[in-house]
Amino acid sequence: MTLQPLPPTVQDEGPTTRFVYHILRTADEPLSRREIANATGTPDRSVRNAIQNLIDAGEAERVANPTATRTPLYRLSPAGKE
Repeated sequence: MTLQPLPPTVQDEGPTTRFVYHILRTADEPLSRREIANATGTPDRSVRNAIQNLIDAGEAERVANPTATRTPLYRLSPAGKE
């Protein structure tokens, strides 16, 4: 497996943010925070901070969850996919 280089906005982030970015990059569909935490083995609080870092950098976005309106889903933004 070859990892693609990180975008400049993510390169200087901490390891959890970079790991969450790679999880979102390889996901076939938007993921909940719990799914991301389970995939990374990282505490929920760390995942929450990492997701917010990615959103602030314009690399990820929050989307509505059609089956559980109180549980948002996350995916890479169009900028994050480039």
